[in-house]
Amino acid sequence: RQVLTPKKGCGHPPPLLLYLDDYMGNEQNEIRETMISSRVIHELSGYYGIGSISYADVVRDIVYGDTREWWFSSNWYEKGDYERAVHPHMGMHISTVWVVGYYLLNLLTTYCSLPRDGNRPNSIVGKSLEKYEYNPQYGLPPLREPNKNLVGNPKRKPRGLPPLLTDELSIEHVTQQWTEESQSNAHLWK
Repeated sequence: RQVLTPKKGCGHPPPLLLYLDDYMGNEQNEIRETMISSRVIHELSGYYGIGSISYADVVRDIVYGDTREWWFSSNWYEKGDYERAVHPHMGMHISTVWVVGYYLLNLLTTYCSLPRDGNRPNSIVGKSLEKYEYNPQYGLPPLREPNKNLVGNPKRKPRGLPPLLTDELSIEHVTQQWTEESQSNAHLWK
């Protein structure tokens, strides 16, 4: 939260943060416990808008299907008996480069394919909008009843990160807390 919160007088956007889950070791032998920590970190990444990549999810079937393999994981049977080994071999490093490369290419192509605001060539449509509205452009058809007032549309989300994810944070109060935090940090956005 500290890194992604803007600082007064800081003229550049926050950094691109990525979490890479590359753990396929046996430091912790229980599979469920290993997967729970991975899922929690993935959940937090999604909540706070931080990229999350999982090498472990890509190769888990291969590794668990043959725990004696050591292209994608550590060699747990290097001396014959099952032993603790947490550092994987070259195959893991090569595979991780491909997984991260794919993620970054996907991120880049998605961002670059978003429509641009004609008045502000460096901005993406929607950043300057106060609310979400249907806009029949870029091949989208016009509405059949353009004067019909649709209710319940979402407002623009507050600036900054969502409130701190605690056990007490509820759906009932999240919008109010996020709006209040955004307003108290408004001086940082200038």
